[in-house]
Amino acid sequence: MLKHYVTAMSPNAFCADSSEYEVMTRNNPAEVAEMLDEKVKSKKGHPYGYYCFYYWDREETEVDGEVLKGKEKNRSGAYFVNAEVFSQVTIKLHPKCTHTLEENMRCNDYKYVAQQIGGPIWFQPFDEKCYNVVKNGDAWKVFGFDEVIKDIPKE
Repeated sequence: MLKHYVTAMSPNAFCADSSEYEVMTRNNPAEVAEMLDEKVKSKKGHPYGYYCFYYWDREETEVDGEVLKGKEKNRSGAYFVNAEVFSQVTIKLHPKCTHTLEENMRCNDYKYVAQQIGGPIWFQPFDEKCYNVVKNGDAWKVFGFDEVIKDIPKE
């Protein structure tokens, strides 16, 4: 049986922490963002919150009472939660921008990076496979890559 999961990423000292959650469907990122938001509010989630998540699938089969789990497959792009996106030009205006961050973007050819608004300083690459899931009042809205970057100066 094919099962759907999300892996939620949260910041830590040197590398990201991840938490896995089974979901019923892959086509409601707003619902996943709300679930993660509730986990943080109820103190059952990561204390720094989750800056992004991605979907993936796995085949699971039960044989003689034992559940056999396949490998991860069908991994989606990242869904950033309440992120602000910066280009190589606009990152220089961020008060926490460092020379190291600028050089990492340049050397790794990252055209854009994202950081969760109100979250820790934790910049992550943002590319064509990424989305931004933003809470506006009580509703979540999903923005694709082209919508997110359209007004960001590139030069």
